[in-house]
Amino acid sequence: MSKKFTLFYFLLFTFLGSAYAMHTLVPFANSAWVHDLTVDQKGNVTGAHPGQFLAILQAYNQGATPGHQIGMLFTYVGHIQITPNNVVLNYFPVDSTVTNAANNWLPGSNNGMQSVQAYSKLTLNGQGNGQPILNFVDIVAALDSTSLADLTGIHQMNTFSKKLALHFADNVAKKLCANAMIDGVQFDIEPFTFKGSNKSGLGRGQQYFYTEIAKDLAGYHHSGNIDAFNCRNANHPQGRYLSVVASVSEVQGEGQQIAAVMNKYGNGFVVVAIHGVIHLHNGVAVNPAILHANAEKQAAILVKAADKFQIPYQIVIPASGIENMFECNKSPKDGCQYSGYDQIDYVKATMTAISDSGARNDPLFKGVAVYAFFQGSFIHQNVLLPSNPTLDKKQQLIAYLQKNL
Repeated sequence: MSKKFTLFYFLLFTFLGSAYAMHTLVPFANSAWVHDLTVDQKGNVTGAHPGQFLAILQAYNQGATPGHQIGMLFTYVGHIQITPNNVVLNYFPVDSTVTNAANNWLPGSNNGMQSVQAYSKLTLNGQGNGQPILNFVDIVAALDSTSLADLTGIHQMNTFSKKLALHFADNVAKKLCANAMIDGVQFDIEPFTFKGSNKSGLGRGQQYFYTEIAKDLAGYHHSGNIDAFNCRNANHPQGRYLSVVASVSEVQGEGQQIAAVMNKYGNGFVVVAIHGVIHLHNGVAVNPAILHANAEKQAAILVKAADKFQIPYQIVIPASGIENMFECNKSPKDGCQYSGYDQIDYVKATMTAISDSGARNDPLFKGVAVYAFFQGSFIHQNVLLPSNPTLDKKQQLIAYLQKNL
């Protein structure tokens, strides 16, 4: 074989491989998490108020400049419960015995799908006849949390056999795709891994699960029965989307495997926080300058890894009080203990890192993910505030996001 012939085929296969890797149906759309749970002063879940942030989000999009609207929502619909014969999607609060929840999104009246239905009214221009936003359901699980694992029965997920993982994925996809309002699903299963960990069990159960559910959502099925769950239809001609929460190190270390799942059907992307490791106890605020330095390093690593493996991604910004990034640490006894920093400082530190990384010019970058609209992060009985971006002390954050998101 001549050198020219060899070079021709090398370039051809390289081009075809790159084209395949770049195959993505995921649109650019800034996103936000919404949690409609209600809580008491100690952080205990008391119920749910579906659509409680709809008016806020409508006003945000009405005032946002083009390109800076929120076009995708991750609406919390609960956790996954696994039983020997069934997979259940539950929305808090749940019956402690979960015996009456076998086929419901939520026992009782506080149905998680009521939240999805409420936010389906949101459009890019806020309301009316504008372009609808993409409605994702957000499903969580903590594999290394003893208390949550005991409740959900999901702590052995990493050690699932391929057969069990496929059964699990099919059951979840069947529930999701039965609802025309759902455009996609986000899984925040932590720790994310295709290799497992010492705490959550070694194994490829998550990899099997995500591989199969990406296939299901795209309208295919391992049995050969095309679109067994009606994931593709008139409302969703290309199927539904798959989003997974992952860390920078996970994208960097398992990027090849992640790309294989996200790109095979073009329907997947990861959502990644770039604050890095902050060596402070939760509830102790970090200096925004330190956050910026961490975020710059993490963003650069993420963009390089995503481009290497061709993984579509969104980047998270801390627009509400969380862990080490907050304005007020409020206790029932002492009230608000102010951190000395403004939430907008944490947002600007992260947004600057995103811009400096070159992500804004990266076709794989699919938007900024706003965390979050909810009741606040609780640490023991203290709550970290603001609980959503409209409640920052100086009332500057929403206006900033409307111009810069």
